[in-house]
Amino acid sequence: MNWKRTLVRAGYIKEDSGEVPDPLAMLAFHAGATPAELEYQLRTGTDFSQSYCAVRLNIRCPQDERSINLAAEVVFRKALELVNDGASQIEVPLLPTFKEPQ
Repeated sequence: MNWKRTLVRAGYIKEDSGEVPDPLAMLAFHAGATPAELEYQLRTGTDFSQSYCAVRLNIRCPQDERSINLAAEVVFRKALELVNDGASQIEVPLLPTFKEPQ
């Protein structure tokens, strides 16, 4: 899973990126079919978007409904973690943390 993050505040712009081990990529590889590719974007900001943290993630998984749903949850959790980490660096409001369904 690849990610890219942009932090913007009062003219300050910082971009970083990385790769996170992707547990679903191997499943996609072994499935033999062309993997599904999901892209997810999450952003939080303040001051009419003059200050914000934005994250974009890409993930691959097998092309079945169960795998795509699992990939969506994995990528959402990682996006939330990255956005809140970046938001705390530039003093932008954090998004609510993920709560497990009961």
